[in-house]
Amino acid sequence: MDYNEFVAKRVAALRQQLDFTANDVSLSIGQNRDYISNIESRTKEPSLAGIICICEFFRIKPHEFFDEGNHYPEQINRIVEDMKMLNDAEFKELAAVVREMVKKKQNEF
Repeated sequence: MDYNEFVAKRVAALRQQLDFTANDVSLSIGQNRDYISNIESRTKEPSLAGIICICEFFRIKPHEFFDEGNHYPEQINRIVEDMKMLNDAEFKELAAVVREMVKKKQNEF
């Protein structure tokens, strides 16, 4: 796996999902305005500290950033936080809906 390409694509995907410009993210994490654009174009590779700042901006943990199967880490974190507010019956109802959606998705293949 080409981790430099993965990082570039992951940063771009996270940024686009939340509708931020590369300049917005760059300036919000205290970097020059081209920092994120340079990462996405693979002109520059972020340091570990840079990855951590990017993760903090997107409110995800580094392991979530590198989890290739999790395409929506920030949104999933928000949903999990919301689910913590549900009572037992509401949670079971939600779980049943999710299971049904997954079954439908699996049957599409």
